[in-house]
Amino acid sequence: MSEVKIYIKADVKGKIGRQSGIYQYIMESDFRGKKLRVEGMGSRERTSRVELTLLALTEALGRLNNMQTVTVITACNEVFGACRNKWPQRWKENGWKNAKGSPVKHQKLWEIVIRGMEKHNITFKYQEGWEKDENNSNH
Repeated sequence: MSEVKIYIKADVKGKIGRQSGIYQYIMESDFRGKKLRVEGMGSRERTSRVELTLLALTEALGRLNNMQTVTVITACNEVFGACRNKWPQRWKENGWKNAKGSPVKHQKLWEIVIRGMEKHNITFKYQEGWEKDENNSNH
């Protein structure tokens, strides 16, 4: 089982309810002594930072074939906190209702994240400004 790091960045601009944004993910891994790097990005209108982060995460997880040890590095505190505290699994058990009894936003994306968490050994790390990390050549 190899180790994969997934760096996720999501930026939104505009007024709430009318925000547009972009997301980027970078996947890094060592395979047989060779460093591999895969990138992806996308954009969306009328979105949120949470949705963009989930889109990046689900796309990146979708690129993994075999079971992996994965570290997800994100600056989105909402996604980091939810995954670290296993809220998506609780939301699923509660019929996709949050602690206040309201429907969970982005249910379909969270379902994909849960499947990824069941398939892979995933840990989440909160890191503001990962794009300045020495491992990222885009800075």
